[in-house]
Amino acid sequence: MDKTLFSTLFLYYLIHFTHGKRGFDIYLNEVNCTSNPKFVHTSVCFIDKAQYKQGRLFLDFLIIDDIPKFSISLEIFIIRSANEKFSLINLKNYDGCAFLGEKSETNLVNIYKEILAKAGELPICPLSKDLKLSFKNLGIDADKFPPYLPDANFSAVAEFKVNNEFCYLVQLDGSVVQKRKFG
Repeated sequence: MDKTLFSTLFLYYLIHFTHGKRGFDIYLNEVNCTSNPKFVHTSVCFIDKAQYKQGRLFLDFLIIDDIPKFSISLEIFIIRSANEKFSLINLKNYDGCAFLGEKSETNLVNIYKEILAKAGELPICPLSKDLKLSFKNLGIDADKFPPYLPDANFSAVAEFKVNNEFCYLVQLDGSVVQKRKFG
């Protein structure tokens, strides 16, 4: 193959398939929220698929009592065929105040924080009684991920605890779907 033709095709590939828009979409399919009424009251927890093809998450909740410190357990995993789970991230009892305030060494945690910050204001510790937290129109930007992800289902589970007592849980299920098939 002529070097000029090869170079042109290679540049076209780089510009068209790796710059800006990814060759896949990330869909939010289902969300479940559970809260301990001692700490949190959930008023909104749903995914809007009517207005947004890929789904957008909406969450509103109210802090019932002062929360000086809390911990977060975050697990994100890919669900393979036959419901096999492949863990992408598994944080256990991570300091919630550090999560809100510091950049993590884990890139996926930083992506998660950035997604939350775009959808609402991240609070600072301590969390005060009657603090209302709202995250609206939360979607996942495919450009934050590698240029290629295979078709897959995923699940993200975030559990919040206060003094090792259950406070709040969000389970989000979604999928990665290719925009175009090659072959």
